[in-house]
Amino acid sequence: MLASALSGGSPPSGGGRGGGGTPPSGSGSGGGPSPNPTDRFIRDLVDTRRPATAAEIEQILQRLETAIFDRRMRPVPAALRGRVYRGHVAGAREPALYIHLLQRVLGDQQWAHGTTEAEYLADLRQGVRATGSRLVIYHARAGAIALTFGPNSVPAARQGAKAQPWLVVVYSADRGTLISGYQASGLPAVRISGDAQWLT
Repeated sequence: MLASALSGGSPPSGGGRGGGGTPPSGSGSGGGPSPNPTDRFIRDLVDTRRPATAAEIEQILQRLETAIFDRRMRPVPAALRGRVYRGHVAGAREPALYIHLLQRVLGDQQWAHGTTEAEYLADLRQGVRATGSRLVIYHARAGAIALTFGPNSVPAARQGAKAQPWLVVVYSADRGTLISGYQASGLPAVRISGDAQWLT
């Protein structure tokens, strides 16, 4: 399991310091589970453990590779509070995307210094379809999760001093957003529930 509190399905967290774009129709950011049809059948797959069709798997991948990042304001971990990145001093609360970026760049050193929120989000979306990437769904504290695990496809220029060989992208079907993205040394370092269903 990754030591970082921002990994796996339990995150706190281009261009500017926002949530990675305008929420698409069907986002569950307003309270209650996301009503998006793809998010609904991800939750159904997790609850019933029925086999997914090829069409459903394709829809899930499409959903992940176009998803926004969690737009909520979150508490900034003490180790990151007051740190300066790209001219901004991290306060007590920041957008989740910005917090994740700080952790990946300044804390974990997985992404290179200077990486923007937009670039980080683009790297996560690109990783969903990376050659050799696998898709798994499971239930976690954050609800129904869809996660991709595959070779690190982050461009070499954006890889940090402690880049890892694998890229993990975590999506919440309850919120309708990406909630985490990080690099890992291998599958044992990834937080995945015991009831996981590997779809690919």
